[in-house]
Amino acid sequence: TARMGASVITPRACIANGISIGSPNGEDACADEVAWQIATDRTHQIYEAASLIPVLYEVTPPGVEEPQHTATVVHRKTAVPRQLASFQKPQNGVAQERLQSYVLSLQRLSACSDTVARVFEVFEDYMRVHLLLEHCTGGSIYERILESQYFTEQEAAVLIKHMLQALLPFHERHLYHGNLTPDSFRFLNHSPHAPLKLVDFGIELKVHRWDSMEHVNGGPELNNPHCPQFFETCKLVFCAPEIAPPHQPKREHRSSPRSALASLSVSANAVQQ
Repeated sequence: TARMGASVITPRACIANGISIGSPNGEDACADEVAWQIATDRTHQIYEAASLIPVLYEVTPPGVEEPQHTATVVHRKTAVPRQLASFQKPQNGVAQERLQSYVLSLQRLSACSDTVARVFEVFEDYMRVHLLLEHCTGGSIYERILESQYFTEQEAAVLIKHMLQALLPFHERHLYHGNLTPDSFRFLNHSPHAPLKLVDFGIELKVHRWDSMEHVNGGPELNNPHCPQFFETCKLVFCAPEIAPPHQPKREHRSSPRSALASLSVSANAVQQ
C-alpha cells in the first residue's frame, strides 16, 4: 500500500499534498488506494453468494447411493471436478457465528493438512452454507474392503492410524468432530496406496445440537439436555444413570374416560344435594 509518512494516500490526500491525480505519481497512488480497498473488502467477505455456483460450475446431482447433501461440480473453464457439500444453517444468530468460525477454521486447517479434504471455497444463501471440497474418487473404506475381499491386520492398523492422524490437526486447534464414522473418510483415488482423507466434518450434527441447546424447551429434540457439555464434545453412546440421568420429555396429563365419568357423577350428586 502506498503511504505518505504514516497515512495512506487517498485522492483527498493527493490534492492536499499538491499531487495531481493526472500525474504519474498521483495515478500510482490512487491505483494503490483502489487495490487496497478491494483487498480490504475481500478480507471482510468470507462467503461467496450461492448464486455463483451454477455460473462457475456445472452441477451434477448426487446418485441414489450417494449422500444427498453432496454433489459433484465441474468448473466450466478449467474442467476441474470438486465436491460440493451443502448444510442447513442454524436458526440462532449465536450458532450461526459458531458455524462461521468453525468453517473458517476448517479452511485454514485443510490448507496445511494432507489427511483432511481441502476446503477451497465457501458459498452461502439465506438457508444453507455450501463447501467446495477436494474431490476424492477412491471410494469409502467399506468399498475398498469389498474390492480387496480380504484385509490383513496390518492393513487395518494402517487405516486406523491414518484415521487418527486426520483428527490430530483438529485437536491441535482445539476443535472436535463429534460424529466420526468409517463413512467420514474417502480415498483420494483408486490407487492401491491412495491417501485416506477426512471428507465429513460433522457439520450437520453440530448445527442440530447447537439449535437444540439454544431451544431445549420446544426446539429440536436433544438426546439429554441435562448434560449439554457431553454433546458439545462427543457423541454420547452410553453413560451411567447417576452421571447423566435419562431425559424424559414432559407429557401432558390426560384423564381417562372412567375418571372423567366418575368426576361427572360426583359433581351431579353434589348438585342434587
